[in-house]
Amino acid sequence: MMIPKRIGRWIVIAAIVLVSATGCASHNAPSTATPAAAPVSTVSPPPTAYQGGFQGIGCGSPPSTDMKLVRADGDIKFFTRQGEPLGVGRAHLMHSTLYRFYKDQFEGAMLQTSGSQNDLAMLSYFQSIVGPGKLDNPATNRHIWADSSLVVIYEQQPGAIKTASVVVGCRGVQEKHKADLLAAQGQSPR
Repeated sequence: MMIPKRIGRWIVIAAIVLVSATGCASHNAPSTATPAAAPVSTVSPPPTAYQGGFQGIGCGSPPSTDMKLVRADGDIKFFTRQGEPLGVGRAHLMHSTLYRFYKDQFEGAMLQTSGSQNDLAMLSYFQSIVGPGKLDNPATNRHIWADSSLVVIYEQQPGAIKTASVVVGCRGVQEKHKADLLAAQGQSPR
């Protein structure tokens, strides 16, 4: 299965959002993104169903047997799940949920909708489970739910075709990934 270019761009954007939301942005990296999220203590926790993982996949777990590899780039692999519904709550997803693994450990997932009704239905779904979340960026309607192990970010993208994405990230695996990247560049994590 080929990942459409649009999803490839979202993968990059999702990684930037996750890095800024987890406070792992490099102090040397130029920032063109919106300001980083507030400290975890001011953000609502993620839905109980997602604490420590997402859709039954625990943070740091290997890919399950029902997953299909759709893209591999060194230590990073993206999978979809066979037969998984293309919806969350009352929102229809544009594509299958993408599950990201770093060194065969579950690092995060991304869901994407298209159209205002689907966008708001996905936000409504997450808010009905956990509450409003923290409105981090009113311009993109970015809401964040976080705890010590997981961050969930909902964000709408402006444009002619309205889209929204939810990115789920496992903090521990992301921190290891960030440390490995810095070590490869001869830097130490701060």
